[in-house]
Amino acid sequence: MIVYKYRQSSDTTDKIFINKKVWLSNPENLNDPFEAEINFGTDLPAEVTNMQAAQVAAFLDAARHHRKTGIPFYGLTRKAIYSLVERFKNLRDIKAAYLAYSSFVEDRTGLPPIDPSTTYSSIPKQLSSLGIFSLSETSDNSLMWAHYSKNHEGICIGFEVTDDCALADSSHCLHVTYSDTTPTIDDVIALELQMATQNFVRKRPPGIALLSHPMIQTTIATKGLEWSYEREWRYVEVTSGEHDWPAPIVEIIFGLKCSKVRRDHYTNLVKDSVPNDVRLYEIVKIRGTKSIKKVLLGIASPREDEPVMNPDIELVQRLLNKRHFVAALTAIDTMLSKDSNSAEVWRCKGIALGWLDDHAGALHCFEQGIAIEPNNFSLRYQKGVALTALGKLEDSIDEYKKAQELCPWEHSFPFNLGMIFLDLGRSDEALAELEKASRLGHPRANDAIARNNLDTQQKQSGEP
Repeated sequence: MIVYKYRQSSDTTDKIFINKKVWLSNPENLNDPFEAEINFGTDLPAEVTNMQAAQVAAFLDAARHHRKTGIPFYGLTRKAIYSLVERFKNLRDIKAAYLAYSSFVEDRTGLPPIDPSTTYSSIPKQLSSLGIFSLSETSDNSLMWAHYSKNHEGICIGFEVTDDCALADSSHCLHVTYSDTTPTIDDVIALELQMATQNFVRKRPPGIALLSHPMIQTTIATKGLEWSYEREWRYVEVTSGEHDWPAPIVEIIFGLKCSKVRRDHYTNLVKDSVPNDVRLYEIVKIRGTKSIKKVLLGIASPREDEPVMNPDIELVQRLLNKRHFVAALTAIDTMLSKDSNSAEVWRCKGIALGWLDDHAGALHCFEQGIAIEPNNFSLRYQKGVALTALGKLEDSIDEYKKAQELCPWEHSFPFNLGMIFLDLGRSDEALAELEKASRLGHPRANDAIARNNLDTQQKQSGEP
């Protein structure tokens, strides 16, 4: 997933690249006047005992439900859940029951549950120290460009959520929900119990525990319905101020009114500051509509003096090699809109779709390419791959054989054929193709031959 930060062209935006930092604001400094509000109920101080009793009852109800359905509950087995519920049956006093409940949750998660008796005093202080960096799921929203990028003159920065980055941590990256009502203490308890489905097995550090707190998450990740167009995600840290990039920067989108001077400026900043390739896009109007879309321009690389611009087959091949399949498809569609009679472009589109598991779409692309160049062995081979993925093995055999006839020295063709025959239990045909692949130097052919021989021996001996 890629999430986006809309920015106007300014020195502050420049510092994101130069310093490799982003600025996280306090909730009180954000632009929503209802930010970080929660409804505790006017009579809560007098109802602490009742609230605690409700929490314990909800906790036990959730435990019974999870035991019945088999859904994990704080990492416990069904037997352990049963023992937990039985222990509470002997705790008639609500104070003792709440203490047992609180101790259990803190032991499993490193964080005690919401305690109504301390909510008023603790939450405002905790909220005041947090830092928030707002992001969006979308990069082509006209209102966002108008509001946050100085009437489309600025840029949009795309951060890619990778496995090892801060945005991949659910404690640091919150999906905003939109509601006309202020969150209540009941919403918080519901979230707290929802978190019980996670397999907590280790205590979390204090900072992580704070950011995982249901009260904190509910309060800072709920906004009014009028803000729903933003489709917001929030990067959150325990303190406000400057923090390292929460994820790699992989895209820069230039606004509809972003000048060439500013485009060149940010292209150079990206080349000098970002250690990886960055895809460059521009926003354009969709003819005949009031909508906009982003169009791929090229790639800025730290290893090259000039960016690779304009969608062409070289750019597409580079994107495929970098496994940027969605970006490759954007470039390909731009090329096909100008000329749909390139077999190579259709081949590249099919490869990108195949990597994205759209094998039916990939098959269509390879067929389009073959209609243009019937004797293109690579297209025949790729069509065979797509047919194999779709389970149409007999059809794929025909395509691999055609590819072999056109290019008899390529070792992948007989290898793939041999593997299909092997899966179909056609041992003699599999052996013939795999031996051919071995002679041509396929690195996995001999292992496959050994597997075929083992399968044959087992069949002959009657072994399962």
